[in-house]
Amino acid sequence: MTLVSLAHGYSGAATEALRASFVAAATYGYYALPLQTVFSFGVGAVGWFLWSLVMLKGRAFPRWMAIFGLIVNGIGIIGAPAPVVPGVFLLGLFQYFTAPLTALWAIVLGIALYRFGLRLSANEKQGWME
Repeated sequence: MTLVSLAHGYSGAATEALRASFVAAATYGYYALPLQTVFSFGVGAVGWFLWSLVMLKGRAFPRWMAIFGLIVNGIGIIGAPAPVVPGVFLLGLFQYFTAPLTALWAIVLGIALYRFGLRLSANEKQGWME
């Protein structure tokens, strides 16, 4: 919607300087957003990767779930720079598969956490809430 309004402003601009300002406003997102996308994908993947490492060391989660989290989030870390390196097909492929795999990992993790909560006795639940 913003690009449409910028296009209308560009077509109605009376001077070249005014047209140039509309072009600059329209191209800002193209040049600024890929870096923000890299940070948003990369920081989340690094955090979930570290969480998977903690899961691997602990006993509350199955080992396969922690390894699956390490693989999925490792792929996410590798694929995060894809918006700023558009010529590398493999990075784009990693980024493409990261979202559904991360969603699957989060669902499996949520089920495990739910089952873990069901296993706690009433006394243990009271201790966790305090």
